[in-house]
Amino acid sequence: MKDVQSIILKQNTDDSKKRRAAFIRKKKATRMSAYKVTTGIVISFLTAIISFVGLAGLCIYSALNKGNAGIFVGIIGIILFFANVAGFIFGILERSNDEAKQKYVLLGTIFNLILMIIYMLLYLI
Repeated sequence: MKDVQSIILKQNTDDSKKRRAAFIRKKKATRMSAYKVTTGIVISFLTAIISFVGLAGLCIYSALNKGNAGIFVGIIGIILFFANVAGFIFGILERSNDEAKQKYVLLGTIFNLILMIIYMLLYLI
């Protein structure tokens, strides 16, 4: 009698382990996303972040020098503006990619556009 109970108990635990393993595999499979974070998205987003940090640094440097930062700050600002233009172009090109995560494409493109407008306002006014 003990042997039959131990066999049934062992069979039940084996079945539950198999069911649990199948559930975990299914859960992991559903978490995987079909969308990718492509190189264009990374470039677009990083140019926006680098440009924002650069703009903040240039503003602080200019404020510490009481507005007499020199041509060096202006040249770096223009370089950061062109970096934003490149990031914006990468973002626009990634909009047509169906495999890309559109949330990050949109964020990078909008951040680059906003920073481009800020740079244009600073240099044109």
